[in-house]
Amino acid sequence: MPYLLAAFVVLLLVAILAGCGAKDKPAPPTSEGGNPAPVALPDKGGGVTRDQVRQRLQELSGASAPKQLKIGAMCYEPMAAPNTADYVCPKCGQKTLYALADSGSEQRKATWEVMARITNELPACRRAAKEISGLAVELDESQFCKQCSPDVTKPQLVLVVKYPDQAAPHRVTGVTADDLRLVKEFLVGARKHVFSNDGETPLKQHMPRLEQLLGVKP
Repeated sequence: MPYLLAAFVVLLLVAILAGCGAKDKPAPPTSEGGNPAPVALPDKGGGVTRDQVRQRLQELSGASAPKQLKIGAMCYEPMAAPNTADYVCPKCGQKTLYALADSGSEQRKATWEVMARITNELPACRRAAKEISGLAVELDESQFCKQCSPDVTKPQLVLVVKYPDQAAPHRVTGVTADDLRLVKEFLVGARKHVFSNDGETPLKQHMPRLEQLLGVKP
């Protein structure tokens, strides 16, 4: 009988200790929506590798989409149409003047779009690029410069991404400020994409564009 009592006490102590250990064990970190927290990436020095980006894309593709999303503002003041726009090339220092000429409507529309891009979109892209950390990125604006690109008629902004584990940089043409916000959100592990009007969509819905911007497929 004493042996049975001692065995019962030992089993009881083991069960109590096991229960305490289970309570003390920390739960794995999670992000919004209960998804596992993304693997941490370097936030300085452009040290993010192509393989790390691929792994993060795989995590994003398997994550559940957040359910609570903001709609965003719907009304905006119309943007004033510029008549001229000066572009000063940061590479060669040459100034290029864009102006609406008395030409066909299609040519005027194309010129106006370039001037609007220089006046509004380009400054926003520069600001957004500076907010990207961890990944080495540059903006190639040379298509807007008549000295650097005399034959370009429809200039666009180019994003240059450099990986320490890839010799040649990745280049993608036609980049917008919204594209650069996508890259920033992806690198910090966000699950939502926030537009300029504060509206939100699941970041995973933008996977195809992220793959283009980063030059990586999961």
